[in-house]
Amino acid sequence: VMLLRRDGEEVTVRGASIGGGRVEVTEIDDFPVLLTGAYHTLVVAAADQPGTVAAISGVLSKHGINVATMRVDRTGRRKDALMTIELDDPITDAAITEIRAFPWLQTARRINKIS
Repeated sequence: VMLLRRDGEEVTVRGASIGGGRVEVTEIDDFPVLLTGAYHTLVVAAADQPGTVAAISGVLSKHGINVATMRVDRTGRRKDALMTIELDDPITDAAITEIRAFPWLQTARRINKIS
């Protein structure tokens, strides 16, 4: 488990080296994930409410960013949710700014493709 800090923000990450210079992230802030760095990735923490997936997908579509995979996990009904969205293209500054403006959003982090 690692505590990462940047620009006044903290995130707890769990992962492992899987050989050949590759890594696998399996947990972010106590939510299960599976990130390999094979895609550009958007990780969004938000309140679990209807329309969050559609709203974020709509922004990505509007900016011409294609979703490769998406996983949504939550702590419970109407509590907190974590979306892990792997993308074919990097997320633009304009798209992340628009996503971060949603009032129910807690954090939105982009992770650039590493492999």
